[in-house]
Amino acid sequence: MPFGLGELTCLQTLPIFIVGKDSSISKAIGGIGELNNLNHLRGGLQIKHLENVRNGTSRLKELKGANLKEKKFIQKLTLEWTGDKDGVDYVDEDGRVLEDLQPHPNLKELNVEGYGGIMFSSWMMVKMVSWLPNLVQITIQNCRRCQHLPWFGDIPFLKVLELKSLSALEYINNNSSESCSFTAAAGGGGVADASSSGINVMNASTGRSFFPALESLLLYDLPLLKEWSREVVLANDPGEIEPAPQQPSSLSFPRLCSLDINSCPSLVFMQLLPSLEELSMTYVSEKLLQSLTVQTETSRQITEVANSGPSFPLCTLQTLHICFCEDTVSSLEIGLRNLTSLRDLQIIHCHKLVQLPEEGLRGLVSLQSLQINSCNSLTSLFQGTQDVTNLQKLEVLTCEAFDWPDEDDGLQGLVNLRSLEISMLPKLTCLPQGLQHLTTLQVLSISHCYSLVSLPDWMGNLTSLAKLYIGACHKLESLPNTMRHLTMLKQVDIIHCELLSERCQKEAIELSCAAKTRGALLRGRNSISKAIGGMGELNSLNYLRGEFQIKHLENARNGTSRLKELKGANLKAKKYIRKLTLQWAGDDGVDYADADGRVLEDL
Repeated sequence: MPFGLGELTCLQTLPIFIVGKDSSISKAIGGIGELNNLNHLRGGLQIKHLENVRNGTSRLKELKGANLKEKKFIQKLTLEWTGDKDGVDYVDEDGRVLEDLQPHPNLKELNVEGYGGIMFSSWMMVKMVSWLPNLVQITIQNCRRCQHLPWFGDIPFLKVLELKSLSALEYINNNSSESCSFTAAAGGGGVADASSSGINVMNASTGRSFFPALESLLLYDLPLLKEWSREVVLANDPGEIEPAPQQPSSLSFPRLCSLDINSCPSLVFMQLLPSLEELSMTYVSEKLLQSLTVQTETSRQITEVANSGPSFPLCTLQTLHICFCEDTVSSLEIGLRNLTSLRDLQIIHCHKLVQLPEEGLRGLVSLQSLQINSCNSLTSLFQGTQDVTNLQKLEVLTCEAFDWPDEDDGLQGLVNLRSLEISMLPKLTCLPQGLQHLTTLQVLSISHCYSLVSLPDWMGNLTSLAKLYIGACHKLESLPNTMRHLTMLKQVDIIHCELLSERCQKEAIELSCAAKTRGALLRGRNSISKAIGGMGELNSLNYLRGEFQIKHLENARNGTSRLKELKGANLKAKKYIRKLTLQWAGDDGVDYADADGRVLEDL
């Protein structure tokens, strides 16, 4: 940063302060001491490249001059170390740097990124609630040597906690460090020493608050993390921390609504979650899912107290996303059945999943949206749907082994289904018979089903269908004539279906036979087949609205009957159409000036 910046004592906005490599080289480069008198700064402050303060006693002394304690208007502080390319261990240096950057107690959001210490500074490790009582959000990320985190559980207003890419962290300790002494600038930002008695047990004492306001928790890329709760004992040797004998924890997150656990394969236990509404798990173990969903007597009592009545684990959960969890399949049978409030379920990249567990689905009485994506062993969806009758949206995507056999008749029970999307099912040759009974279906999307040859005649039974999308079904040859019975159809999109397009050109199939389609295709002569509708099909479709496209009008040039039929299209009466496209395709070199003129005149 420029030398002399610190003289702007009335400065209120300084989003980023970049620490130069060596301010002693040039008088034009200001050091971190430039922040000393900028006590009117407010909003957010990001101090970047703190690794440049590591080298040199003068730089470390200058840190105290930053005087962050006096900056009472700063709401968000980011302390960032960038990179560690030289491979040198800077545990002690980073500890001293962080120790001298203690912020004002008014701070609401703290981000620490790239810190190289094993533990954090004394103002974080020793009763952080006293130093920073107003924190609302904390993010700790890319601290690859960090083994011990501060205890955040006492901070009364903390709503958001994010822990990301802490590759050495094994336990998140439930501890109160009031009783321990703390030596700053040793062992990477301060190390707890044993008390005079020689051994000091640190735990969450009875009656202490446990994340009383926390609403959102993110645990991302913590490969060694085994447990959230772990009591510890401080040994006689300074800085040595040993685990105490494990005891069952009865603590819970009273207000936690959203939990995202991603790439934590060693994590096997979490506290109780009586108020959880959103849960996302990616690359986690089966034991973790069991710890969240299988109820013990202790957890039952605590959950009932939290919810003022009988309840089950995750009984408030509304959204569950499971991704890349190969070993969780066996847990689904038990884990899902008590999720009576669940509305949205996604199972993605779980390649051992063969079919949804019928017993596990029992109890999902509130489920409205289900997505199964990239589960390559899936062969059957479900056979019993008596408990998922409220399902409104179903997506089955990218399942290589799935062919939707007719004996998989669970579709008949989906009496409230509104939207169905199937995509990337290479073995699907025909739509399941049970689909014909879904008279509430409004949206149907079929794409990249390369073995699908035709659509069944019972498509006409889908009387509520309003939108139809068919894409990249390369073997699809025809559409059923019964589609003309779909009087609620408003939009039809057919894209990259080569055989279907070829037949349309050869046999002049009219794809605008539905009552309220978005575009029309006029291709060929309707004299070839009585099943092929001509332009006259448009006559009574006076509720068409929005965009309307009529293609291949060159096919209306030949034949007196076709020209007479044009007037029957009755475009004059279609008052809701806002955009009209009239398109002729191809030119065989013949002069059709008169013929095309007559066509256009009648449209």
